[in-house]
Amino acid sequence: MELPKNFEYFERQTPNIMEKLIREQGDEICQEKIGIDYIKDRLKDYDFGFIRSSVKAQMGKRKTRQTEHHAYSFVLCKLLPNPLFTNIDITLVCSRANSKDGKLLLELVEKHAYKIKYDCLSLIAVGDTRLLNWYKSQGFVLETDKPIINSNCKAYYMRKIM
Repeated sequence: MELPKNFEYFERQTPNIMEKLIREQGDEICQEKIGIDYIKDRLKDYDFGFIRSSVKAQMGKRKTRQTEHHAYSFVLCKLLPNPLFTNIDITLVCSRANSKDGKLLLELVEKHAYKIKYDCLSLIAVGDTRLLNWYKSQGFVLETDKPIINSNCKAYYMRKIM
C-alpha cells in the first residue's frame, strides 16, 4: 500500500522511533485531552499504527545541525481475530489542532483492513455529539453510548462493517 507523504506504517513487534515520538509528543498531539498515562497504556497493547511526522533541522547552541522528528497525528490499532468475524479495534486516534488528519488515518486503517482481510473496524469515541456525527460521516454506526461520570461527555462504541 502506498502511503501519503510523511505518513508511515509501524508495528509493535518491531522496534521503532514512532513509539518514542508518541511517548514524547503524545500529550500535545492529543491536544492534552487524553492523559499521557492512557497514551502509554495504549502503546503497550496495539498491533499496528500509522503516523504522520516530519524531520526538521534544528540549530543547536553550537550551531551544529541536529534533526528532530515532529509528529502531527497517529492512530493505534489492535487486531481482534475471530473465526467468524475479524475486527480491528482502533484504540487511539489523535491529531494536533488544525492537522485535519483524522479522515486520512481512518482511510489508511480501512485500506489495511482490506489488505489483511478483516471485516470490521470498531472504536470508542469520547466526546460530544459533534464527534459522534463526524464518525458517522466516516461510515461508523453507533452501537451503544454511556455517559461519563462527572462530565458532559459520553463514550460512544461505534463499528463500521466493511
